[in-house]
Amino acid sequence: GNGRSRLAYLEAPPRSPLSPHFYLLAMPARRYIISGLRGAMVLWLIYAASCTTASVCKRVPVMSRLPLHFSRENGIRRTAGSHSRSLRRPSFESMATVPWEECSEPPKYVLRKPRLREGGRATRKMGINQMIQAASSGEDALTVIETAYQKLSPINAVTCLHTIAKKHPTFLQQTHDSKVQYQWKLLSHSLKSSINLLDCRGIATAIWAFGRLSVSMEDTLKKPIIPDLLEVPNEIRTGYRDRALDMLPETEIRSLASVLWGFAQVAHIPPRKFLESAEKQFVMGFVEANPHTLTSTMWAFASLRHKLSTTSLKHFEEASMGVIKAFNSQDISNTIWSMAILQQAPSREFHLSIQDAALNQVTRLEPQGVANILWGLAKLASGEKSTRVRPEPRLLAALEKRALQTLGLFNAQAISNTLWAFGTIRHRPNGKLAQAMQLRAISVLGRCTPQGVANILWALAQLESKPLQILSDDVNDRLIKNINLYPPQAISLIVWSFARLNLPVSRKLQNKLTTRIIAAADEFQPQAISNLLWAFSKFENYPEVRLLNALKKQVYKKHEILSLQGTVNILWALRKLMRHPVGRVTQSLKRRLIDTSNTTNL
Repeated sequence: GNGRSRLAYLEAPPRSPLSPHFYLLAMPARRYIISGLRGAMVLWLIYAASCTTASVCKRVPVMSRLPLHFSRENGIRRTAGSHSRSLRRPSFESMATVPWEECSEPPKYVLRKPRLREGGRATRKMGINQMIQAASSGEDALTVIETAYQKLSPINAVTCLHTIAKKHPTFLQQTHDSKVQYQWKLLSHSLKSSINLLDCRGIATAIWAFGRLSVSMEDTLKKPIIPDLLEVPNEIRTGYRDRALDMLPETEIRSLASVLWGFAQVAHIPPRKFLESAEKQFVMGFVEANPHTLTSTMWAFASLRHKLSTTSLKHFEEASMGVIKAFNSQDISNTIWSMAILQQAPSREFHLSIQDAALNQVTRLEPQGVANILWGLAKLASGEKSTRVRPEPRLLAALEKRALQTLGLFNAQAISNTLWAFGTIRHRPNGKLAQAMQLRAISVLGRCTPQGVANILWALAQLESKPLQILSDDVNDRLIKNINLYPPQAISLIVWSFARLNLPVSRKLQNKLTTRIIAAADEFQPQAISNLLWAFSKFENYPEVRLLNALKKQVYKKHEILSLQGTVNILWALRKLMRHPVGRVTQSLKRRLIDTSNTTNL
């Protein structure tokens, strides 16, 4: 208390026999005793803590005694933050094998995944999407769909379709039991009911999956499979297409690329209105597009045979020029192939730039990429004279070297397109590659299409490279067995190539050709008729009179669309065959010569 309270205490009558001075001394002592007890307790707690630390120090190395929130990795100090639970110190066993003094640097604190205990709280339940994506086969993915069908969302159904298309594309080519058929029907039903509930990305993913599955189903018709698995995509494709058209203004360019790619793969050409709207959306999204999106969208337009407007093509070139250094081999192949298919010649600057990019990526090209680039360059080089740009000699040499390295992986189409490209640009490959391509053509001839066989022979004739005897014999045998499968254009090229290469035509093959040409005479174009008559003039004792008469009738019918060169070739061939044109044929060819000479220099 203060002085006043003490004075009042002395004036009061005493309540105990003790002296008043005793109370004056006891009050301060009480305060000091309580403070001392508190201090002793604090000292005892410090002592207990030090004893516990000392016992730990006997087992754990000194440098490992760092706080859990401290992490040092690659010389950088940082706090673990939310990952502090996942940090652990080096164990004593791992540190005991090597003395601490011999360690070059302190041990690193590493993140570890939380331990999962089945049935415990630490166990994380996988969602339906995660279980579908983790499926090891298409059957497992469909089993998830069946098990969780009542809780299935539209995204789950699209995820299952996408997983099967991406990870298990050959699933539809296999024979399945009734259980898998039932599961697939459940998935198809969910896909149908989800059309109006999906956003742009979901629609794009579904259409992409349909396209991916169609690629893996190219040879499916030769194998026993479930009919329903083929019918489901065709049945719901229209609904997804209409939904994609409705959501087109909201679709980003990446999703748009997936939609167009999917339609191109299933060979389903959308309405012209859809393609025009997609082209406008494509041009608007150039700024956000990456190289793969640009080139895959261009490839899709080419596969759907939709020509871009001059303005759109110019915008595409400008956008591509900005990122052309980031083009990979597939992007370059897609771009050149697309422009060749659409017959839209690029500007000279862009053409040279894409060739330089191809030269930089040539060592990474796959066999199909080599064939596509050569085919595209040849197609662009044979276009209109004002837009022709021949391939760079350096690029051709690099492509030849790459083709020789990967020739063993060339399929029938690749070898046919490669030879056709060399023949079109009249570029004769080096002797080693030329012989290797003929040997590869012999090995894949059985899988060539009729047009592919014709292209191989035509290219060898253009390059004045006589085929190997085995190759010519194989072509003879295939023609005799399957002559009815060959279209008129292929027949004319084959006959012309036989004449140009001075290859003998057996009597049996002559009879087959005569029957086939007479039966399909109306289907032959003027250029094909010109090629046939020129070729027949080179053979001895061939063709028969009835075959010549059939061709002369076609000349009269189609003389108005004959070119000047074709007209001259026909007249020369008929004169060589000692079959002078008479009557209506003479008058028609004469009028055609007069018409063409007025606009062409003879």
